[in-house]
Amino acid sequence: DLWLFSLPFDDEKDDDDDDDSKAERNFSFSYERVLSFDPRLEQATVQLSLGYIYDIDKEIVGNFNGNDIFADAFYTKGYNIVPELKVYIGWNAPLGLYLSTFFRYTDYITEYNSSLDDSDYYSENWIQYGRGLMLGYQFVFSKYFICDAGLGYDRFNFVYKRKSNEETEFVDYTPEKPKNIIESVRVVLSVGIPF
Repeated sequence: DLWLFSLPFDDEKDDDDDDDSKAERNFSFSYERVLSFDPRLEQATVQLSLGYIYDIDKEIVGNFNGNDIFADAFYTKGYNIVPELKVYIGWNAPLGLYLSTFFRYTDYITEYNSSLDDSDYYSENWIQYGRGLMLGYQFVFSKYFICDAGLGYDRFNFVYKRKSNEETEFVDYTPEKPKNIIESVRVVLSVGIPF
């Protein structure tokens, strides 16, 4: 068995830069287990990751002596769930080179609250669900720790809802297919403890 802790480096970057959805930065915990109930499956593992998304972005609220003044304005909170199947190249699971397939579900809300105008307020709700492939390498880097590094391709659909300060419920603004599909690169760096 293996517990992994993902650094905030666990990102998803959109292939295009029009920023249809916010780049995802999160902390996550993962549990990985070798499928040892059948000798033919001893090179495969299953992993479940649970992530927490939290981010604060600033906006420019003024200028003093040629220097911009910033204030907190965008607050993001949410979570994601990623079940994953890994197949290791060789018979040394959970160590070495592996190929994985995964499903990802993400739900987060970004709230904008202007420090200059109390009435300038809105919330955005992003829901993403999709699947992908990843190539990774898991190795021991000290007596008690394991590192997992991976690079993959992710394709997912998203639902976009928005609520202004004058609205009581979110309104769905999700575009029709294929504009609601995003392709991205998944980068993972995790540190784990075997037990």
